[in-house]
Amino acid sequence: MSYSGVINMFAYNLKRLMEEKNMNEYELAEKSGITVRAIDQILCKNRAPKLQDIVNIRFALDCDYDDLIPFTNGLV
Repeated sequence: MSYSGVINMFAYNLKRLMEEKNMNEYELAEKSGITVRAIDQILCKNRAPKLQDIVNIRFALDCDYDDLIPFTNGLV
């Protein structure tokens, strides 16, 4: 999968998980320590998440890394 494909997949999965958890960008920002602007840029696919962003988002959403970027199914 291409770099842009991973960014697109991450943004799609992040949006889906936020909807499942009934969490908006402001709540995710507060729980993750990431700025609202950065989260918006990630969701709009204008910014790749940093490794620390991924870790913080994972804990804030109480999900597995595979929920954000499915490494185990051979896509990445």
